[in-house]
Amino acid sequence: MIAFVTGGAASGKSMLAERIAASHPGPRVYLATMRAEGAEALARIERHRLQRVHAHFTLVERPCGVDDAALPADAAQGCVLLEDLGNLVANEMFPADGPPRDADETADTVTRQVVALERRCALLVVVSPEAGAGTVEPGSPTEAYLRALGTCACRVAARATEAHLCVAGASICLKGAPR
Repeated sequence: MIAFVTGGAASGKSMLAERIAASHPGPRVYLATMRAEGAEALARIERHRLQRVHAHFTLVERPCGVDDAALPADAAQGCVLLEDLGNLVANEMFPADGPPRDADETADTVTRQVVALERRCALLVVVSPEAGAGTVEPGSPTEAYLRALGTCACRVAARATEAHLCVAGASICLKGAPR
């Protein structure tokens, strides 16, 4: 079962995702995908770690290959919160140790990973930045990334039993029961 939460930057999507995860009985895993590169990223990761201490999540950090992340043994009965699809797509598409990957190949890879992760828990909450707004230069790496992210987001939302859009701190239920 998947709960999909999307929205723009600082829209409230992470808070909603955490509320959904907290409402699920059983253990909770916070699967963080941010790559620890540079002082700003490290500071942000540490800030996020401190924010999650009291939320009773087991923290697992995995920037790529989330399908085989080392989850606790009891995760199958619990909830995994994947934060976030945008980082995961970027990390898979632009590996630290090689050339960029094709957008379609990246979308396929990430979709397979999310489906495999879904099978490893009772509820998977997927947080995703909104990818459909704005314009970018055609043929640019940014356009390819947004295409891969948009494709993944559409596929995950189609599989989801519930989907929510967050805007300015308010959430709109697009699919399933409002929260």
